Amino acid sequence: GVLLTGALIKIATILVISGEGLVYTEEGSKVYSGYRVLEAMAHRKQAFLAMKDTYLTMLFPTEAATIGEAEAEFTDEVELLMTTKERA
Repeated sequence: GVLLTGALIKIATILVISGEGLVYTEEGSKVYSGYRVLEAMAHRKQAFLAMKDTYLTMLFPTEAATIGEAEAEFTDEVELLMTTKERA
C-alpha cells in the first residue's frame, strides 16, 4: 500500500474516495471501500493508507482563479502539497 499524509486543511470540504483505504484522523481510523462521498471537517490533518488502487478528490467552493490561489485558500502549509514538488 501507499501511505499519504496531508497538510492541515483549514476549511470544510467534500472528500471523494474511490478504492479502498484506511483513513487516520484525530478521531481514530476507519476503512473505506468502494466509492464514498464524505463531508470533511475544517481544521483537520489526516493520513490515508491505500490498500488497493485508490483515488482521492477534495472539493470546495472557491473564487480562486489559479490552482495556487485555491491551495492557499484551503491550507497554510502549501509547501507540503505534492503540486509544489519537482516532478521526477
